[in-house]
Amino acid sequence: MSELPLNKRKNFKEVQLGFTEEIAIEEAKRCLRCGFCAECSECSADCDKRLVALSISGETSGMLLRVPLDLNQFPLNSSPLQGKLSLDGAKFLPVIVEPITAKVISDLCRGCGDCEKVCEYSAPKLNVRAISDCDKSQVAPTYDNGNGVKICSIDETSCKGCGVCASICPSSAIIMNHFSNKQIANLIKQAIDCR
Repeated sequence: MSELPLNKRKNFKEVQLGFTEEIAIEEAKRCLRCGFCAECSECSADCDKRLVALSISGETSGMLLRVPLDLNQFPLNSSPLQGKLSLDGAKFLPVIVEPITAKVISDLCRGCGDCEKVCEYSAPKLNVRAISDCDKSQVAPTYDNGNGVKICSIDETSCKGCGVCASICPSSAIIMNHFSNKQIANLIKQAIDCR
């Protein structure tokens, strides 16, 4: 992008001059032409699909898939669905399909609002919970607004399963379905065993 020369930057004019129409069109053609999917999640803001983990019953590993979000066939209650998968049309394998969404452990939530700030999909929301519903010894006074305590909840219809809110949560109150400590430990063990 062209810029105003240094000797002319003595006023309040824009330093970056922008693109000409031809260059702007060429730059726009680059957008999301990355080739094969690299799981960058740039497309997920407009995606009408849901991230799920598919695993064979009894196995600790699985694969991630994006499936159409159909509330009649795929209810949003964060619980795994049991099913059968046929690879050759004859043999059926029992499988578990688990939606990957964020989940809040409300007893750990400090109500800081960091998750609300970073979520592109507006899935986390801070709600006021009455002090009487909480263990008063565990409530930090800075999070009591006089009417109760702010506690995060996740709107599962908006959550795309990216995990940004879980990674930013200072109290580890947000976890991702399917990615339990046990699951992650199994994945690490499998990676080490493959060497």
